[in-house]
Amino acid sequence: MASNPDIKQKNVPIGIYRANITPIERLIKTNVGRQELLDDLIEKLERNAKKRGGQHYLFIGPRGIGKTHFLTLVENAVEVSGKLQNLYTVIRFPEENNRILSFADLLLGMIDILAEKDVDGDWRNLHQSLAEAERDEEIIDAILPKLKRYRKETGRTLLLMLENLDTLFTQQLKKEQDIHRLRSFLMDSPCTALIGTSPVYFPGLYSNKSPFYDFFSISPLENLSEDETAELIRKNLEWEGRDDILQNFDDFLPKIHALHTMTGGNPRLNVLLYELIAHDNLLDVKVQFQKLLDQISPFYQDRLKELAPQERALLEIIALMRDTPRTPAAIAGKLRMKPQQASSLLKRMTDAGYLTVAENPMDKRSRIYCIKEGFFDLWLAMSESRLHRRRLSYLTQFFERYYRDRQER
Repeated sequence: MASNPDIKQKNVPIGIYRANITPIERLIKTNVGRQELLDDLIEKLERNAKKRGGQHYLFIGPRGIGKTHFLTLVENAVEVSGKLQNLYTVIRFPEENNRILSFADLLLGMIDILAEKDVDGDWRNLHQSLAEAERDEEIIDAILPKLKRYRKETGRTLLLMLENLDTLFTQQLKKEQDIHRLRSFLMDSPCTALIGTSPVYFPGLYSNKSPFYDFFSISPLENLSEDETAELIRKNLEWEGRDDILQNFDDFLPKIHALHTMTGGNPRLNVLLYELIAHDNLLDVKVQFQKLLDQISPFYQDRLKELAPQERALLEIIALMRDTPRTPAAIAGKLRMKPQQASSLLKRMTDAGYLTVAENPMDKRSRIYCIKEGFFDLWLAMSESRLHRRRLSYLTQFFERYYRDRQER
């Protein structure tokens, strides 16, 4: 397929798992389905910058929904806005914050990041003097006043960006004292605002005994709609200068809609499968499809790790029920659970966006459950069953949608 020779300078790989690969210009130009949420957050940041114990924000959505991408857009918006530059200093931690095991560790990390922006070296000297301190109190007593003084002297609030708050709160900050110290730091001082992300709702958010109960302004990040998926593909084609495809873009819409069905509108999967549209390299259907499922294995393995054992078992059972109606009664039987227990589990996973539910066409009195993302469904079936790895007949529906013309099929 011919391509525009002028696209070479733009033909930079798209980052699938690492935030720093995709150029920020491309992230901005190809942003879809998040602008309204971004504008709303920027407006709130402007409004709340000077408030003591101001608002703190949490964005929740499963792996691949675009949480890291969204934080990058927020960080860029703050750093390019003259007004926000004067109101905030961004302190963005890496996506995996494995070294934060206490409130003192968090403060050390903050000044370590500030040291990268400091021309005088004061933050670096402070970090070096405290990096090996044995007592948390020594670190806290030295850093907290310094951070508060920074806010007073510069007039800028520290905009703290932390991902995977679920892991931080449930696995890393083991001492209740550290959780309370963090809450007090965020509530009692005007020097810091927190923007966090999490793939799931965790007990600290909904347990009324938790220090962080009703603490955050929570916003879910939703999957893309069918139209937004098409817009995402179109914008990436425009970025790469693929006029050869864009001039016949409507002819590709059935393929895009088929991909949307299989990904459930998950942005990371749509970007991962963008190659199907841009380069249409499905030559040997079976081999290529297996390669695609292999490519997305790390993504789905991470998704499964986030779930409780019963939730993982439920998804695998549903994926393997290829020839059996996926009714609550049938699922309960496969799981060897009481119907009421299975129904509660099904509702929780539906509310979390992993499952969809519809009326059973064979029996109007019952419901049918399906895994929301078609690729996730197929990946589970092929990973858990040798039979399904050999028998790919159930892919027919997808390829009938992907290849509209019989000769193409």
